[in-house]
Amino acid sequence: MGNPVESYIKKLITDTGTSVLASIFMIKHYPPDFTFGPHRHEQVEINFVKKGKCYMKFDREVVCFEKNDVMIIYPGVEHYFYVDSKPASLVQLEFGMDIFPELKIKPDMEEHLVFLHNIYTHSQQYMKIVHHPEITELIEKIVYEIQTEQENYKILARLMYSQLFILISRYLKNTLHYTTALPNECLNKALKILHARFNEEIDMEQLAAMCEVSGRYLRSLFQKYLHATPVDYLLSVRISKAKELMRNPAMNLKEITYQTGFSSQPYFCKRFKECTGMTPHEYRKTFFRK
Repeated sequence: MGNPVESYIKKLITDTGTSVLASIFMIKHYPPDFTFGPHRHEQVEINFVKKGKCYMKFDREVVCFEKNDVMIIYPGVEHYFYVDSKPASLVQLEFGMDIFPELKIKPDMEEHLVFLHNIYTHSQQYMKIVHHPEITELIEKIVYEIQTEQENYKILARLMYSQLFILISRYLKNTLHYTTALPNECLNKALKILHARFNEEIDMEQLAAMCEVSGRYLRSLFQKYLHATPVDYLLSVRISKAKELMRNPAMNLKEITYQTGFSSQPYFCKRFKECTGMTPHEYRKTFFRK
């Protein structure tokens, strides 16, 4: 039996001549403090930051993305865009899935091309990709081919779309942005404990003992299925909870630090900025920005 991805790729490169390859394909320059929205698109929107710092505000979250970051907005998701206090330049690519009329969702799509699966099932609002030269280079090449319309550009652009979808799907599987249903009972038990007790001081050897396995084996499960250490996963849970608490203006940072299990407020602020690109103060300010 052949690789299932091959059948998807054949459908991706099939050109019926009925659709344009992108509705937006440009490099756009924005002035400081530029704002736009709220708005939504019925197509996939990809933004690659060439210069500056920008923010996307969704219903319950503000996401910062800066130079070399890629922000992908899924179809139908309402969002608000604004630029930081310095100018920003973005490579923008927007396309509809109707340019791939032969492509249909199948049960194995989630396993092999999870990015496409998420588009069709509306299972994500957005995704942020941090410093991935292969992906950013492909985005620029697709935009260039569509802009210049050189010989056989449609075939080449479709081939590059295929590469892009494979790389983004790989990225999704290799980061904490996406996890499939995990088939390992021990790992599921560990995740349940971390989510229930994220604000406690949890020793990883103690966690392994609760799951009745060795610490080494538990770490190997996290690496195999989540591509992260237990400590990294716990940090992601705590940061997510901190974001949720910061949406409550009545809570101060000291309370949030305590409730999310960080040892001190300076340490919380340091790790929060490492994970989000913003200080807690900046995050709260941008989230409540009108």
